[in-house]
Amino acid sequence: MGNLNESKQKAKILGFGEDGKVLIKLKDSSFLYNCKEVNIEPVDERKISVEQRNMIWSLIGDISEWRDGERTSSVKKETNEDLKEMFCEENDIDEFSLSDVDIKIALEYQRFLIEFILENDIPTRKPLQDMSSDSNSYIYSCLYNKRCCICGLPSDLHHTDTNKSKVGMGRNRKEIIHEGLYVLPLCRKHHTEIHTMPENEFMEKYHIDSPIPMDKNLCKKYGVKAFAE
Repeated sequence: MGNLNESKQKAKILGFGEDGKVLIKLKDSSFLYNCKEVNIEPVDERKISVEQRNMIWSLIGDISEWRDGERTSSVKKETNEDLKEMFCEENDIDEFSLSDVDIKIALEYQRFLIEFILENDIPTRKPLQDMSSDSNSYIYSCLYNKRCCICGLPSDLHHTDTNKSKVGMGRNRKEIIHEGLYVLPLCRKHHTEIHTMPENEFMEKYHIDSPIPMDKNLCKKYGVKAFAE
């Protein structure tokens, strides 16, 4: 594979074929002559939306109130700068502004803030679920931090009906291979509630798109079995 780090460039898509072929236009195609494969990364040029920006600032306000006891504009601005510095260092990206950042980075920063809040058990004025633009990412973070995806209280695994992920009575859950089973992180109250109604009604009530399949990382976190490498 050619070294794209030295000759990475944008290409304009001209069309698509029914056989999966894509016609692109490059300013300089000479670097392709010695390549058999290339990496293609879609570029989303959309900018952060007003709704997303408001959600991010609400999350920053919650963190400011937890850290400094207040959420004034000046304190939120300082908190945002500290958090952005952490985020940029972790992801090896340049500094950005919430006024015009592209939507991809905005989504990643939003996930970072939600993860920070879950890790530090930070109270929020609004349900954290409502502050997420990505339901699956939010539920995964709740699973990893063992927090109820509905209310944020400490949670346990709920094995859902999806893909026959239910675990029957009398079976040792630590002996069952959990990797690939679809689960939700629910506190005792919401765990009890989901057993009183069809699961699809419960998920519709709480605006949950879908349960999350356990991966090796989550299996390790919960001390349950995964498939062998």
